Amino acid sequence: MKTVADILRFPPVWVNPQHRIESAIWLMRGHDVGCLPVLEGSELVGLLLDRHMLGVDPNRTVAEVMECNFFVVSGTMSLRQAAELMTRERIGRLPVVDEQNRLIGVISDGDLLAELSRPVNPITGLPLSDTLQEWAIEQLRGGKEITVLFVDVDDFGQFNKRYGHVVGDTVLRSVANGLRALIDPQIDLLCHYGGDEFCVATLRTAEQTAALGERIQCEVAQLRVPAAREHDVTVTVGQRGGRRTREREHIHYLATLNNLINLASQDCMARKADKPRPILTATTEKVGSPMPLEPGCRATGVEAVAFGPPAAPEAPPVLPESTEWGLAPPGEALPLRLRALEVSWTGTTAHVHVELEQGSDAGARRQPIFAHSYDRSRAADREEALSLVAEATLIAVRRALPSDFDVRLEETRRTASPDGETRVTVVGQLVTGEGTHPITGSAPVEGDAYRAAAAAVLDAVNRPLETLLPSLAATAAPH
Repeated sequence: MKTVADILRFPPVWVNPQHRIESAIWLMRGHDVGCLPVLEGSELVGLLLDRHMLGVDPNRTVAEVMECNFFVVSGTMSLRQAAELMTRERIGRLPVVDEQNRLIGVISDGDLLAELSRPVNPITGLPLSDTLQEWAIEQLRGGKEITVLFVDVDDFGQFNKRYGHVVGDTVLRSVANGLRALIDPQIDLLCHYGGDEFCVATLRTAEQTAALGERIQCEVAQLRVPAAREHDVTVTVGQRGGRRTREREHIHYLATLNNLINLASQDCMARKADKPRPILTATTEKVGSPMPLEPGCRATGVEAVAFGPPAAPEAPPVLPESTEWGLAPPGEALPLRLRALEVSWTGTTAHVHVELEQGSDAGARRQPIFAHSYDRSRAADREEALSLVAEATLIAVRRALPSDFDVRLEETRRTASPDGETRVTVVGQLVTGEGTHPITGSAPVEGDAYRAAAAAVLDAVNRPLETLLPSLAATAAPH
């Protein structure tokens, strides 16, 4: 859980009791703060607020007007606890101290409001990808370079399958806490990207980021979940970014970030392919009817996946040397097809997992899979989960796009035609280096509205890309 110390961005500005009020006023104005801690040596003895100095002779000392009865909080206090304290006591600022009772900063009710109003994953308490986007775009606009680590929990589905979603949630919380302990909020931004995926954007150099990735893998490998003690928790980490070799042309900050995340995700998948396969492997067969599945199988919305004895090893996918066009050259990248879709529920929390594949037919060259997962408690009913399926499909689509492309979703809705046919329709925009193109797609609901939502997104994306990619392939500049 995020603590008060996590949101401190600047070293504290303070005064001593003998300072004149005039000096305190200049400090407040110069640093744009409304509160000054008062230190005598290293001891915190008072708090000076801007209201204490209204109409006061500027030659008086701080000791004469400072507040001597005040609350102090530890840097380890959670943000919610701090907010409850401020609300209950009707105070606007709190000094923060470390374990040795040394002042490390001051937080305001505005600081807490900004943090607590951010959307977070309800299981891990980490911010979602929107927060990472805001942070990364701000750094890029400031001329800074960022590096991205993409962290994926290995064989996470086995935890849910063997031990249940409660244990799976415990694994996610444990990994999130381990990652949180390793990052520096001054230079890193950690988010829960979706499902069992985490993402770190950082201002560290590529070498420093690689070292962080190794520490993440080592620290997570030390985690133990008592309810699943026979199943080790491990992660795979992919990386992309660092110092560029030449200036970017036609800078599009969101496209730059999406490209880094895509490439880091691809690096993660390539590294995962090199790891030993799990003892249990999956064989698939098509589901022809809604009849109950045999024990050991689960419905994915596309296939039933049965777990049995290990199958013969399958060669991992070979990535092409160039990743400018996702994981396949332009001519082979389309259409994107739905490989698997799984939607499950824990109370009012929807768990959505989408897998896409490339190629126009089953005989095409095998491509690595673009996948994304969501866990969202805001889906209060099954109808609202249609938008979550569409969002998860959209993020998986982004991983297959060229670096200067992006897709935005504006609306997902279910409609009925006069002849009684029900369809899911999506509306959005395709952003390229050449401009913004409106897109729309739809798919009939044939017993599975969630699959129709994913198919509608693919319908919206595949058609314009088939026209745009050939014409842009010759002019697109690599990152």
